[in-house]
Amino acid sequence: MVTLKAENGVRYTVPQTMDVNNMRDQVVVRFRVADVYRDRSISVYLDGTRVQARKKKVLAPGEMEQVILKKEDLQVSGFKRNRDLYGGGIRWRRELICIGCPLGCPLTVTMEGTEITVTGNTCKRGEIYAKKEVTNPTRVVTSSVHVEGGVIAMVSVKTKDDIPKDKIFACMEEIHQGFCCGTGPHW
Repeated sequence: MVTLKAENGVRYTVPQTMDVNNMRDQVVVRFRVADVYRDRSISVYLDGTRVQARKKKVLAPGEMEQVILKKEDLQVSGFKRNRDLYGGGIRWRRELICIGCPLGCPLTVTMEGTEITVTGNTCKRGEIYAKKEVTNPTRVVTSSVHVEGGVIAMVSVKTKDDIPKDKIFACMEEIHQGFCCGTGPHW
């Protein structure tokens, strides 16, 4: 049995598993991407080895994409059960400016399959920052809130720790729903 893993920009695949020994000569695997991607490659990996790749000008979440997997490509000598087939091999490159230290190194991050490569960093913090930024970007949120009964009308606030980037708007909603503090007699 082969488990199809959607990774690196691919949200899910249909089917999610395949029995390579009992499959037809070819199987159509459909998937959707998580974001709009331009000038990317769709790659399929079997145990870390790329078995298929093709370039696409545009990939969009609203469009169902597909790859055709051929039995002959998946049946390699000594094929073992319970192997992983990575259907999310969108190869891409991203340029960042490191914020890990005051140098501000220009970083280039390349991701193909499950492998992330970082170049341009002059210290280990740059590599750590770049890998986190492309896999799980987080931010510290700063804002201001109105003060009732205080000496000043507004104060600045920030999150205690960094939060996932996709939670920023929910955090701001909480802040803007009448969050007030103060030092008046009822506080």
